[in-house]
Amino acid sequence: MVPIDLDGIGRAIAQEKCAQPKVKRRGIENTHDSKVVDTVETYACPGFEVEIYRATAFDPPAELPLSVVVRRAHPRVPPGIGVGASSAALVDALGPPLHAEDGKLVYSLEDEAGADTVIFELTGGRVRSIRWSFDVD
Repeated sequence: MVPIDLDGIGRAIAQEKCAQPKVKRRGIENTHDSKVVDTVETYACPGFEVEIYRATAFDPPAELPLSVVVRRAHPRVPPGIGVGASSAALVDALGPPLHAEDGKLVYSLEDEAGADTVIFELTGGRVRSIRWSFDVD
């Protein structure tokens, strides 16, 4: 079995976004320097959404993924783990989750349990959505 790079999939979706997203921007205080206002950009695309943290203290500003939510089939997500896949197929492909609760299977994107995760939300034993969450410091 070839390992599935969940981290790479989420980051690729975040980087590519879509051709004509609806974009919302909001300012947010930089956690390291209160004089700096960074930006959180939300890109709404058909079937998925991407949130990017734009660190304006850098020239050019650094773009860091915050989250990706996929709500329907996406070409970057293998069908066996994508929206509509069964929870059994997920576990077969990815192994046991870090934890499972309230219709969610949580996987860590790091070698050890860390802040970067992907959560598969289930309805009726099938994937309803996939959420990647990336820690930004």
